[in-house]
Amino acid sequence: MHRGLSGLGRQSRFHRDAPPSHEILSLEPLKVRQSMNALWRKRIVVAAVGLALVAGAAAWSFRGRADVRAIAARYTYRHSALSERRFADAYAVMSTGYRAGHSMEQFAADFEEFGDAFGRLEPGCNVRVHGSHARLYPFEADWLELWNGPDFEWVKTDGEWFLTGEYDWFLD
Repeated sequence: MHRGLSGLGRQSRFHRDAPPSHEILSLEPLKVRQSMNALWRKRIVVAAVGLALVAGAAAWSFRGRADVRAIAARYTYRHSALSERRFADAYAVMSTGYRAGHSMEQFAADFEEFGDAFGRLEPGCNVRVHGSHARLYPFEADWLELWNGPDFEWVKTDGEWFLTGEYDWFLD
């Protein structure tokens, strides 16, 4: 019979290499404590990264709200000026680049026939701000609905938003 597996009372070769029981008792809680601390550290790091991402997303969503309100107010002002045929007031909302290429009389002639055709700003309109540039779709924009109408380009100059005269026209 094999010497390491036989006999009662004799020390087997499997137990010969094991540390004494007092060492097992003293090291094991330390190892458990260290692994638990490492686990909690990982959890805390993951939670901190998650909170940082949520805080960053919240700050990013709030950053453009003042610009969105300013664009909506300027568009509403321009729309009412065109509807009431106050072309000089509507022309003032256009960017300096647009005004350099178009006279006030040409602007009035271009928009005289449109009047209310460009649409009133609806609740749920879509405004996308990217730094000093923005786009405005004045109608209600649902997730699954195709857009039908103008998408105006805006530029921010000296803290004010102006229409550039450029737009995309969506047809569903």
